[in-house]
Amino acid sequence: MKRNKTIRIVTFLTLALFALSLLSTGVQPARAYTFSRSVNVALVPGPGCIHGGTLYTSTVAANWPDGVAFSFTNVAPATIADGSAGNPLTAYDTVMLMSTNFDFDDYWSDSDTTFKSRITNFVAGGGKLIIYVSETYYYPDAFANFIVPFTMVNPGQTGSSGGTLINIADDTLSSSDTADIYPNGLQSYIDLPAIVSQTDAVGDLTVMTNPVDPSWYIDMTGINVYGDGGPAHAYAFYGDGLIIYNGLDIDDAGSSEAPNNSNGDHAIQMVWWRELCGQTLEAGQSVSGLTLSPATATNPVDTTHTVTASVKDIINDPVPGVLVTFNILTGPNAGATGTATTDANGEATFSWSSSTDGIDTVQASITDDAGALITTTATKTWYVAPTNVIPEVPLGTAAITATMLIGLAAFYAKRRTKTPKL
Repeated sequence: MKRNKTIRIVTFLTLALFALSLLSTGVQPARAYTFSRSVNVALVPGPGCIHGGTLYTSTVAANWPDGVAFSFTNVAPATIADGSAGNPLTAYDTVMLMSTNFDFDDYWSDSDTTFKSRITNFVAGGGKLIIYVSETYYYPDAFANFIVPFTMVNPGQTGSSGGTLINIADDTLSSSDTADIYPNGLQSYIDLPAIVSQTDAVGDLTVMTNPVDPSWYIDMTGINVYGDGGPAHAYAFYGDGLIIYNGLDIDDAGSSEAPNNSNGDHAIQMVWWRELCGQTLEAGQSVSGLTLSPATATNPVDTTHTVTASVKDIINDPVPGVLVTFNILTGPNAGATGTATTDANGEATFSWSSSTDGIDTVQASITDDAGALITTTATKTWYVAPTNVIPEVPLGTAAITATMLIGLAAFYAKRRTKTPKL
C-alpha cells in the first residue's frame, strides 16, 4: 500500500512539473494594461478651447452614458509650476491638458522644472493624462520635448467637414461597434461617420507626424482636408500611468451637448467620455508604422525562434516591398543580423536559434519615405531545460495541455488502490 502511494505521488509531481514547463514555454501573451475609471479630473486650464468648443463637464450622473458622473476642477498651469506651493495634482487621478489654451512648451522647457516634474511624476505614479491639441496650428513642436515626444501638423481653422477617420484598435478607448450597448439600452459606442460628416473634427484634424516616439500606439488614424494623415487618437504607457492624445477639432462640441450619438457634435463628447472610462489596453500598432512580434517570448536553447516585422501605412494598410534590417543588439547572440523584404501582407521575418541561455534583444529597422530611420525591438529569453527540450508551441495549446495534465495528475493522486486480500 505504501509503495502504491509513493508511485501516485511521484506520478503527480512528474505530470505537474511537465505541465508547468509547458506553461512557461513559447510565445507570451500580449500584456493588457488596466486603468481605472476617472473620478477626480483636473482640467488644465479648463474644459474650453480658445478657438471654440467645450468638453462636457456635467456633474449630473444621468447625463453620462453609464449613469456615473465625474468631479471636474479647473486648474491653472501656473499653480502646477509654482514650486513654492503644494502640488495641486495630488488631488486628482486624471489630468486633461487643453494645450491650445496655453504655451505648454514654455512651461515644459522652463529652467524651473517644477511643472515638468509634477506632470511626469503624476503619470509615472499611475495617473491618466489626456492631451487635447485642437487647432494647434501655431504650435507643431509644443510636445517635441515631452516625456513621450511627438510633433504635429494641423490645417488651421478651415471649418470643413469630411476627411477620413479609421478606428484601428476598436478598443475601450474607441469602440465603434453599434452593438456596443449597455444593458440599460444606453449606447457606449462612438458614431465616427457622424463626426466626419457633421462636424469639422476630422476636416481640421491635428495629426501626429515624425519625429514621433514609437512608444505611442494608434487608437484611431485620420486624414484632414489638406491630406495630412497620421494618428488622430493615440495612447502611450509611462511608468504605471496612461497618456492619451486627442487631435480632433472640438469647436463643434458645445458645453451642454452630453455624450451620445444623436449627432456629430454629441459624438465628439462620446470620445471624451470614453477617455474618462476605465481602460484595458495593449501595446498595439505603433505610430511609427513598424511593429515586431512577438514582443517577448521564452524558449529552451537549441530551438528556433522567429519574429515578424509588420509595416503599415497611415490608414493601417500593409506596405509591401520594404527592406527590413534585423539586428540582435544584446544577449548571447549579439551581432547576428539579417534582412528581409515585406511581402504582400507587409510582413518580413527573421529566425535564429541559440545554444546559450540569456536574453536577446532584437531590433527591426526601416527607412521611411522621408529618409528617417524607424526602429522597434523585441526580447527573447533562452533557458536550459532541466530534462528534455520541449518544442515551441502556442501559449493557448500549452495552457490546454497543461490543464489536462494537471487534472490527470490530480486523478492519480486521489485514486485509491485496493490491496487484494490474501
